[in-house]
This record gives sequence, C-alpha cells and structure tokens, in this order.
Amino acid sequence: MAISQNFPDVRPSLNLNFARSKTLDPRITFERASIGTYVDENGLIKTAAADEARFDHNPETGESLGLLIEEQRTNIWQYSSDLNISDNPLYGNWVKSTVISNTSISPDGTLTADTISPQAPSSSIIERFTATAGTTYTFSIYLKRNPESNDSVLDYFKFFVSWSNNGSTYTGVSLYALVSGFSTTDVLTNEWKRFSFSYTCPAGAVSMEMGVTNGNSGVGDPPYSVLAWGAQIEAGSFPTSYIPTSGSTVTRQAERANITGTNFSDWYNQDEGTIFLESNTSRNSNLILSSKYIWGLNDGSSANYIGYSSNRYQTSGGQVSLSHNIESTFKSASSYKKDDFAVSDKGSPVLTDTSAILPTGIDRLTIGDLEPVGNRRINTTISKLLYYPERLTNAQLQNLTK
Repeated sequence: MAISQNFPDVRPSLNLNFARSKTLDPRITFERASIGTYVDENGLIKTAAADEARFDHNPETGESLGLLIEEQRTNIWQYSSDLNISDNPLYGNWVKSTVISNTSISPDGTLTADTISPQAPSSSIIERFTATAGTTYTFSIYLKRNPESNDSVLDYFKFFVSWSNNGSTYTGVSLYALVSGFSTTDVLTNEWKRFSFSYTCPAGAVSMEMGVTNGNSGVGDPPYSVLAWGAQIEAGSFPTSYIPTSGSTVTRQAERANITGTNFSDWYNQDEGTIFLESNTSRNSNLILSSKYIWGLNDGSSANYIGYSSNRYQTSGGQVSLSHNIESTFKSASSYKKDDFAVSDKGSPVLTDTSAILPTGIDRLTIGDLEPVGNRRINTTISKLLYYPERLTNAQLQNLTK
C-alpha cells in the first residue's frame, strides 16, 4: 500500500505547533483583558500581561503543553499568598492555625510561602464568603513538607468546608476521606504540589467557608507544620490556573484566540478540509461538559459552524453529531465535505456522516472555543493544530491520530 494511502500526501495549509514554538502565529488575534498565570519550563508560576498568550508546561517534567485557553474565573480568597490574613472560622469552637509569613520560596520563586502550624485541636485556615445554593466551588492550595517538621503525613491537614443558612451558625465536614484520588497514602514531599477539592453549596445556604484544617487530630506529637501558598476559591467544578490576590477578589478574564479576514481565507477551503488536533486536558478536567469546544469554524455566531467539543464533532442545526470520548491526552482528526463528514480520535475507528450539508458563511477559526460570543471554552492546553485543505481519507484520519 502506498504511503499516501496511509498518511496525507498534501501539506497542511495551516500549521500551528504551539508546544514547540511557544509563540503565536502572527495571523492569530489573541485577547484576555487581565493578567494570567502559567507554569514555565522550570516549573515556576509566571505571570502573563493582559492580552499576552500563555504557554503552559507540566510542573513535574517541564514538558511543553502548548497554548493555554481558559474561561473567566474569580479567586474569592482575598489574600492568596499571605495566609496570615484570613477569616477566623465560625464553625464550632475552631480556632485559627498559627501562620508565620514569608518563610520559604513559593512556587513562583519569591519568598512568600507561609508556615502553618495548628495551635490546638481543630485549628484551621479558612476563607468565608457569600455563596449561592446549588453552585459548585473549588478550593485549591499549594502544600509542601516543612523540613523543620517531623511529620509529613497530610492526614493532619484535611480539607474543610462549612456552610450557614443564617450567616452565623455553621455546619461543617472534613473532606479528607471524600476527595477523589486523595487518601491516607498521600504525603507531603519536598516539592510543591497543588491540592484541590470541589463542593456544591447546599440548598438554603447563604455563605460558606473553605480551607485546610487539622480536624480533631490535635496538634500532633511531635509538633508538625506544613508550608503553604496560593490559596484559591473559585466557582466551578475544577481548579483553573492560579489567580493571585492581595486584599480583594480578582477575576482572570476569559481568553479568545481566532483567525479572521484574509488571514483565514488564504488557507481555508469552503468545500472540504481536515483539522488535526493534539491537546492535553489533564490540567483542568472538565471533559464531561459537552458544550465546551476546542476549536470552531464559524461565521462569528452559533448559526453556522463546524465544531469539535469535549464529546462530539458537530455542525450547526444538528446536521452532524458524531460522539467520541476524549481522554486527558489525545489526538483527533476531523474532516468535512458535503455528505461526507468523519472523525477519528486516538486511532479509533472512524465515525462518519454521509447525509449532511455544509454550513455557509464560515469566515474564521476560533481556538479553544466555538465562536467569539458566549462561553464555550474548553479550559485546556492545545499542543498542535493543523489544517489540510481537503477531506483526508478515513485511513489517513485514523493513522494521524495513533
């Protein structure tokens, strides 16, 4: 069998290799009306200015993950790197843990990490905030073993959430045993690690507290403490990139990346084409949200589009709707042509639709979203995006994604 039958013999007319280049193609318009943070190749948290694209990395291996796209989020914890300034919890007779500020180098390379030590049973560091019943909130924090402490087991520092229906009397639970993937085998190491948990505000509740506590474990024998930094509470079912605060809530605005005008029409074929995608969603696991799109070909609205979301490849009006199953790291190839749509993920058998019309008026590519209105962002890193100006064969689609 000829090589061209297995792999494309046509060159992509658009080749965006974000993971390798760590730069934006000049044809891309990128917007974010706020700062944003990312992890660099050395594992340090860095800050990007407004409208500056972020190229994220695996914090443990330094691997380049590509272009980071996220939705809007607000950090409710008002002093994210100074944990000595936080609310005293109202729940029961709990007291605030002892906090010594600026004792260690933090994940962003500055001397801003704190030492947290329980001063009594049920000591805690908690932020109190107005909450909405039925809304899921996620708390996250960076923790590290304190070399001056003789105890490294995280069991002494549990996640804690409490809520109130009247603003003064709180009901609380320790979430240590309830957090998925978080067990008594987890220990603090000499490296920073970000821990998180999510909890849905109960019906009737008007306020919540989230944070870390030593539960009812006492103060430990011998005395113990941990290093902590980067506290964050955000409305959502998963944590997003760190949002620094210093006295008030801070919002990281949503990001938008697209190619329009002649920058788009120079490489796009209205009649047929294929998009190859390589991405990594392990940083933010929102794969169950079917309305979140990784890329879209559209006319600036949802009236005419071809889009690839977290669980389906589809077009406007329901003409095409091919289900798939994205995992944390994946490759996909999606082709379009009148009555000839197809998609393959991770080398899986090709799914096809042979009775669908092409949307009209498509004049742009949106990256990490469907169209530049609404909120359909996937919250992911995009390593590579290629466009071929023809409908590749099913065999080529499958082999590209293996």
